[in-house]
Amino acid sequence: MGYFHTRNTANLIQVTASGRDGVRASVAYDRILLYFQAARTQQRRIARLIKNYNLFPSDPARRTALSQIFTEIHFYFIAWKTIKEMFEVLSHSSGLSCIKPLLSRHKQLLNHYGDGRDTLEYYRDRLPGGARVQKMSAPWDLGNLHGTDLSFGGLKWDVGPSSIEKLKTVVKQLEREARPEAEAKYQSLRNTRKASAIC
Repeated sequence: MGYFHTRNTANLIQVTASGRDGVRASVAYDRILLYFQAARTQQRRIARLIKNYNLFPSDPARRTALSQIFTEIHFYFIAWKTIKEMFEVLSHSSGLSCIKPLLSRHKQLLNHYGDGRDTLEYYRDRLPGGARVQKMSAPWDLGNLHGTDLSFGGLKWDVGPSSIEKLKTVVKQLEREARPEAEAKYQSLRNTRKASAIC
């Protein structure tokens, strides 16, 4: 292990978890960080489009802008859902005790945005006569914007700056909690190997 450099948390996780789990957990950790950056980019695009949407006085221009906003929101929700899924991989594969309680604290939030992704991904099932229409509390609502909230089928998602701040809180907590535990596991593993080499 002397060749290993503790440059980032993903490396530490890969070395301290065993076999395939180490690779799975390391990749999941990196993807959480990567998709957080993607979500941040998407949220900025959404904010810019909403600002422009509010400037259009005519209905045709507003309709076009709204279509663009929905597309960007769909990609935003994809980033959220990917982060949720990678948290689940990390929880099962990393061997870090801090991950399950962290996921548990934020599961409702992550699930809510993951559900937003599913809603937009399976849009056809929510159109009149679709397979999921019966489950919608407001089947006439096929997507509306209320300030920085998207409503669809009776559900609402904040897509404004406060939403990305919530996601940032989750990711920063992960970074703060995973790193020290991964470092401690790495040092323990290293000390065990040094002791074995001496014997």
